[in-house]
Amino acid sequence: MKIKQNRSCILILLIISFLLYFGKINSPVKDRHAWAMADHFAISLGFIDNGFDFFHPKTFCLNPQFSANKLEEQSEFWTKTIENTKGITAIDFPIHHYCIAVLMKILNTRETYVFRLYMLAFSLLGLYYLFKSALIITKSFYFSISIILFTFL
Repeated sequence: MKIKQNRSCILILLIISFLLYFGKINSPVKDRHAWAMADHFAISLGFIDNGFDFFHPKTFCLNPQFSANKLEEQSEFWTKTIENTKGITAIDFPIHHYCIAVLMKILNTRETYVFRLYMLAFSLLGLYYLFKSALIITKSFYFSISIILFTFL
């Protein structure tokens, strides 16, 4: 019976994922949290660009206040010119960004679907273990499914 419950949970999660994300998996980032998604994707691309240097995560430096001309025009605080605008940034431990960069390199692509499928896979794994935990605690398949559906949707 437990194997049937596990398969049912996995099947439900995969069907809902397919219905929600099939048409959007390779679309540009938009909607809620677009800034964060774009930044995380840029860090993954930065690992490809900087030769997979794990200790120097890089993002795109698109802020116009850091151009040399603007810095000279601004106050005394900004009179220093930035010699290197490579976009090296401080972030949390970037293991997921690095893994996504490796997958992109292996697949020879820079498309967003690699990033999104990786994140979706980890989300579904977390939901599956939430289901297992709820099933152990409550002993109710339907209550456990309702918990992950509420969390997922």
